[in-house]
Amino acid sequence: MVVLPLITAFARLRTFVAVPADALSVWRVLAPGVVVGTPMSLPVVMTTRKAALRHLEALERWRVAPVEHQDRINFAEDLADMIQERAPDRSAVTAEAIGDEYRVLHLIGDLESRNGELLTAALRDELDAVGFTHVEGTHASREWWTHV
Repeated sequence: MVVLPLITAFARLRTFVAVPADALSVWRVLAPGVVVGTPMSLPVVMTTRKAALRHLEALERWRVAPVEHQDRINFAEDLADMIQERAPDRSAVTAEAIGDEYRVLHLIGDLESRNGELLTAALRDELDAVGFTHVEGTHASREWWTHV
């Protein structure tokens, strides 16, 4: 997948050197990009498609099986662990499932309202599949919330 596009690109570039600049057409300029870009993009497209299918399968499993209170509590704990692991400054964030049948995700710690809304938007499908109705947060004695 790497050698054939490189050979083709090299052959096309050799023809560019031999052709005067006014004789170049759009096709001659666009062809190397298509020849090299298409094979190089196929692995990324296939990997992304497989990841999306796995994600949809996981969401479907959550929607088919009844979600228990403990599932929401575990989801909140795992989310807090992931936030602490991935945060650039290793900020302390705790998450807990509270409220009506544990359907409210409560985030406490160094997470501003804007970042909480971005996190909710990114995880909206997962939060909905697990059964959360909205996300609340507390940051520097300020409270915020957003709907799932």
